Amino acid sequence: MSNLKKILLFTILFLFMFSWNSVEAADVYGKIFLQVESHGEAWYVNPEDGQRIYMKDGDTAYSVMRDLGLGITDDDISKIPIGIEERFEELDSDNDGLGDKLEEALGSDPNNPDTDYDGYLDGQEVRNGYSLFDNSSIKLSYDDSLVNSLKGKILLQVESHGEAWYVNTEDSKRHYMTDGEAAYQIMRYLGIGITNDDLSKIPIDSEESLEVQDSDNDGLSDDYEISIGTDPNHPDSDNDNLTDSEEVNVWETNPLLADSDNDGYIDSVELGAGYNPLGEGFIEEGSNIYLLIEDARAMARDARRLSDIKYMQMYLDEYFDDLGVYPETLVFGESLIYGDVVYAQMPEYPEPSAVDVCPADYEYHYTYDDVLNIYEIEVCFESTTKYSEDEYISGYQIFTPDSHYVYMDILNQF
Repeated sequence: MSNLKKILLFTILFLFMFSWNSVEAADVYGKIFLQVESHGEAWYVNPEDGQRIYMKDGDTAYSVMRDLGLGITDDDISKIPIGIEERFEELDSDNDGLGDKLEEALGSDPNNPDTDYDGYLDGQEVRNGYSLFDNSSIKLSYDDSLVNSLKGKILLQVESHGEAWYVNTEDSKRHYMTDGEAAYQIMRYLGIGITNDDLSKIPIDSEESLEVQDSDNDGLSDDYEISIGTDPNHPDSDNDNLTDSEEVNVWETNPLLADSDNDGYIDSVELGAGYNPLGEGFIEEGSNIYLLIEDARAMARDARRLSDIKYMQMYLDEYFDDLGVYPETLVFGESLIYGDVVYAQMPEYPEPSAVDVCPADYEYHYTYDDVLNIYEIEVCFESTTKYSEDEYISGYQIFTPDSHYVYMDILNQF
């Protein structure tokens, strides 16, 4: 395990022990929170409206936080003390206690441990509030009123090169956010532990966080799965043969318990046999609940089909990047290979399917046009399936290298 991973594990355990536990009583604006009861997911609370934004990784955090940045002059930013976090992992060529990128932002020499030749390392001077550029024994003066008004905000130096700084709500110092890696370390080391219950009291930004991807294509957004404790990368978190979305939206069973009523039978077995998965009782054969079961399973198969398409397109793009063309054929159920390079095994069409929409023996279809150097993948969806934030597809569809789909009239197929 790398030193960074060990530090991160210790940090999350520490935060769990001393998690911030009173959302209603404290000002959350501008704070970064880590879900200590889940997997350490990071959230930034917009200091303008108090809504939290999910930051799944450093690059996302860097992009989101820069988008929310406030322009500041060089004169004003000099009135805010500089923060140095010892746990940050960064290159320090001259071993003066300041990372090279931070020195570039400050204008000091990353290859000279004592830029102003006053006998003190640059890192010592920053920590103690002295100038890096003269040997004055007078400490720098800061503007407490300005600092308090900017806590939790992202500042962009408009008179320089747009350098980004996060003003930490805890130490009232500005921390340099040069890129995604720096943003990641700011999230992890400056974040405050919070319970799932307390986090739920902070509203989610409707534009930023609700548009995150559905990684496992189970019909629940990654953000929502994180908030309820299910696995955003596994469509059936409790392995009971019901997708998380089915359990939450259709049956109201517990997506974290394979046997919701603890009677010794997993939920899907009870539903399949016509029993109530939430308690005692028998479901009458042929009732509407059986239709719901079939509809839900068709939706789950379609989610798998859409996931298969995205998976195949990813490796077809990789193949194209290597060779400049797409493969002439694909054999579903077998690996895509060129020479000694094995890209990935191509998935097979999930069965069974609703024969009134897709034939029982239907399979994925792949064709390649060597003149236009494009491919088409045909797939049949049993039900209406969400393709993007505002697009839904059903029936026969053709997918192209641009990931766009083209509707095919079922009547033209047979």
